[in-house]
Amino acid sequence: MGPLETTTVGRDAECARLSALVTATEGQPLVIQGEAGVGKSALLDHAAQEVLEQGHLVVRAVGVEAELELPFAGLHQLLYPLLQRSGGPNPDQSVVFDAVFGRSEDEPSSIRALGIAVLDLLADMSSEQPVMLVIDDGHWFDAPSADVCGFVARRMRSCRAKMVIALRADVTSRWEAARLPELQVEALPDAAAREVLDTRHPHLDPEIRSVMLDCARGSAGIDRAFQVRGGYRPAARDRGRRSSARYLSVPSP
Repeated sequence: MGPLETTTVGRDAECARLSALVTATEGQPLVIQGEAGVGKSALLDHAAQEVLEQGHLVVRAVGVEAELELPFAGLHQLLYPLLQRSGGPNPDQSVVFDAVFGRSEDEPSSIRALGIAVLDLLADMSSEQPVMLVIDDGHWFDAPSADVCGFVARRMRSCRAKMVIALRADVTSRWEAARLPELQVEALPDAAAREVLDTRHPHLDPEIRSVMLDCARGSAGIDRAFQVRGGYRPAARDRGRRSSARYLSVPSP
C-alpha cells in the first residue's frame, strides 16, 4: 500500500462524499474543515486525482499566511492558470481582471462584478472541459479573495465547475460568511491510525509507536509526528539484533 492509498484509510465516508461531488452533473462547492494535521490535504489530493482520471481540469491554489494582507493575492494564484490558457477571458472579463490584478490603471471592480466575471470565465471553460478549483489552507486567503470565491461558490450550480476548500477549524476566516456545505473531518479512528502508521513505518520501536499514535490526528499528523529531528533508527534485523530507536522530540498535538 503506497502513501496515496494510506491517506484514505479510515476515510470511507469522506471519500464517498467527495466522489458524490465529483460525479455530480452540476457545479457544487464543498468546504473540508478540521484540525491541523487531520488529513484535509490528503482528501483534497484524493478528490483532485479522481477528477483528473475523468479528464477534468484541476486548478490548485494554497493560501499563504504571508499573503494574508495582499488584496486578491489568493484569487490571482487561483485564476492565473486559467488566464494563461488559450481561449481564456473575453475582452470584458480581461478589463475586470486587469484592473484587480494591477495590470491597468482602472479602479478594481466590486466584489459582485469581479465574482460575475469569474463565474463567466468558469462557465466558458467548463463548457469545453469540466473544471475543479482546489484550495488548500483557504483560511490564509486574503479577505477580498475569500469574498469573491465565496460569491462564486454560492452560484456554481449555473456552471459545471466545482470548488473544494480546506480550512482549519481553529482559524477564523472570511469563508465562514459564505455558508457553504461542509465536510467535517475528525481524527482517525484508532484502528485506522495504527494501520497507517504500521504501513508507512513498520519498524518503529513500540514506545515511539505509542507516542506517535497519541500525537497523531490523521495521516498528515502521523507524518508530522514522525518527522522529528534525527528521526529514528529502524530495527537492524540484518545484524541479528534489535537496535534501539532514537527518540528526540515529538510535537504536541
